[in-house]
Amino acid sequence: MKIRTSRSAQEPCRLAIGIDIGGSFTRGGLVKDGKIIKRVQVPTKFGSVATVLEVLDELMTDGVEGIGIGIAGMTQGGRVLLGTANMGLGKTNLADMVEKKYKVPCKIANDVACFAMAQAQSFKGNLVYVTLGTGMNVGVVMDGKLLEGIEYGHTHLMVGDKNCSCGLSGCVEQFVSGKALAPNSKELPRHFLANLIIVLTNIANTYRPQKIFIGGGLANMVAPHVKWLNDELKKKDYGYKGAPAVTVEISKLKDDGGILGAGGL
Repeated sequence: MKIRTSRSAQEPCRLAIGIDIGGSFTRGGLVKDGKIIKRVQVPTKFGSVATVLEVLDELMTDGVEGIGIGIAGMTQGGRVLLGTANMGLGKTNLADMVEKKYKVPCKIANDVACFAMAQAQSFKGNLVYVTLGTGMNVGVVMDGKLLEGIEYGHTHLMVGDKNCSCGLSGCVEQFVSGKALAPNSKELPRHFLANLIIVLTNIANTYRPQKIFIGGGLANMVAPHVKWLNDELKKKDYGYKGAPAVTVEISKLKDDGGILGAGGL
């Protein structure tokens, strides 16, 4: 079996299966030419890959060229899941398991990386997709290729402050995610925005994207502040004097972005 190991974000399979594994539900779609033509949703079974196989059994059909799986966890080589809280699994070569059963090339990626791939289907430049929700992470697409293994929410923003579920302290997601907000918050407090602009400046300095897209459950709360964020980034010289401009905008992707992006892996 010949396995295709890489694909440009702008050149997805004509017919593929994309799977988005969530903590409560696993959603899958049969994706044809960038559009979902069939959907499946099942409860996620903790500690087992049975959920993935159940969705694939429902969606598999003649002509499928590739399978992509997005999951909230760190991956390696587009094939190995190093660990995830969503499924209670440790190191697992998920791609090998899928390929052996279905004889179709399979790649896996972090779920936020899948959203970045979906975003790259409409924006052709270098981009970072930032998700702000219960947690925080980024997906990065450079020159049409996905960068793997990023857990940006667990880089450090402040030393010795706020213990994180990962076992460290001072992690970014403790300051720019739902974890930094009071229950039922309707607006973002000033300190949240101050931390967010630091994070966005660091992202600009680290990856030099042309655009930073913001998505996730807090995106609507960030939206009224986008002009301010762009003005502040400009004042900070996009992280370094003479650095190229970076634009921040709210992503228009909806929940289907995870399936579409996985289908484009």
